[in-house]
Amino acid sequence: MIRIFGLGSRKRVSRLVRFGMCLVLGCACVSSAGCGLIRGTVGTPNSEDRIVRIGTESGWTAISTGGDHFLALKDDGSLWAWGYNGSGQLGNGSIVDTETPTQVGTDTGWVAISAGDWHSLALKRDGSLWAWGNNEDGRLGDGTRISKAVPTRIGADTDWTAISAGLWHSLALKGDGSLWAWGNNVFGQPGDDTNQEGKVSFRVGDATDWAAISIGSEQSLVLRSDGSLWGFSP
Repeated sequence: MIRIFGLGSRKRVSRLVRFGMCLVLGCACVSSAGCGLIRGTVGTPNSEDRIVRIGTESGWTAISTGGDHFLALKDDGSLWAWGYNGSGQLGNGSIVDTETPTQVGTDTGWVAISAGDWHSLALKRDGSLWAWGNNEDGRLGDGTRISKAVPTRIGADTDWTAISAGLWHSLALKGDGSLWAWGNNVFGQPGDDTNQEGKVSFRVGDATDWAAISIGSEQSLVLRSDGSLWGFSP
């Protein structure tokens, strides 16, 4: 099964995986497409209808696009990243951009990924939550505003099931169907009816039937198990 974990909010970039091959369609800059391009376009200069294969490897199973960076998983559970790295969002321990997919660490237990504009979230097979990149407004959820250039475990819980990273905030679901949020709340994105910043994850309401989450730059959408759609608007 091929999984796609969200689209970048500021770039017209879509990621496609077909038969285990990593492909890209659209416009990219700062080599973020992984094609070795420097502030160029993916495909032809005047068209976005060409799909370009990224590298020659197969075995890709999940992908997520951020503002200017990309995350991907392989079938062995390894985590890969490339693109712009000005806030450490690639998780490679530096702030140096990477033009091609590069493995993040050596762990092979990753199961879910979400690339925000300047930070990244991931889940491991044991249900633990990890974050890295820009941490202004507490968007990593570790209780600080200190950015992290490597994947950093957030809390000790092991029942996280879904994640979504935005521009300034993050959302997650737990196995009991509860909804959690953290980061900038100046527009009310986390849905707690306040304008307070949350540097650690906090539960949104007391419902236990949340089923899916998705974040844009400054807004959030959530589905409940009854099929109803909910939004937290600016």
